[in-house]
Amino acid sequence: MTDSAAEIVTADDMADATKEWVTSEASKVGDRYFEIAKFLFGASAGAFAVIPFLSQLGGQLNFSTLVDFVPLALLAIATLLAILMALPMHFEVNHTVDVVAKHRSFIQRQRRLIFSWLLFWAAGIFLLFLKATTSLAETNVTVTQ
Repeated sequence: MTDSAAEIVTADDMADATKEWVTSEASKVGDRYFEIAKFLFGASAGAFAVIPFLSQLGGQLNFSTLVDFVPLALLAIATLLAILMALPMHFEVNHTVDVVAKHRSFIQRQRRLIFSWLLFWAAGIFLLFLKATTSLAETNVTVTQ
């Protein structure tokens, strides 16, 4: 390959390309977690749709005592965490702000929220299915073929 046919990439070209890439990545970081939050909100809301399905299995899911509402409360907290995850973290960027530190802070916040969501959602689903199976066992349903 000759020098006339090859395009020479200068340090300024590399700096411009890197600056464009960093700007692009920084602008997309919120979008990724917003998409995750939308998915987790859908999973949380979908968990409430399981309740009528479990009732149709034969178990009576009556919520007569305060303890019976614990699975619903856990799922509601998971739903609220998903909504909180979708809210943007507002900070001002100027010459005194460390953008990398703010970015790390945002990532840590989102990771804590995702982990908390997972704990509340899993506990709520587990307790809901436990309640459904115990109410199904109490109705003495026998399967015949």
